[in-house]
Amino acid sequence: MFSNASLIKSGSGWEFVSEEILEDFLYEHLEVLLGFKVLDRQYIVI
Repeated sequence: MFSNASLIKSGSGWEFVSEEILEDFLYEHLEVLLGFKVLDRQYIVI
């Protein structure tokens, strides 16, 4: 059902490999998971 979910086993659970991967996953699946509509993405300004 979900793709691009880079997870690692950690102790008794699972974690995303990085915060960026978590954000990408939520951006792609937020509406399916929680019924929320994504307005825009947050980008890093350097």
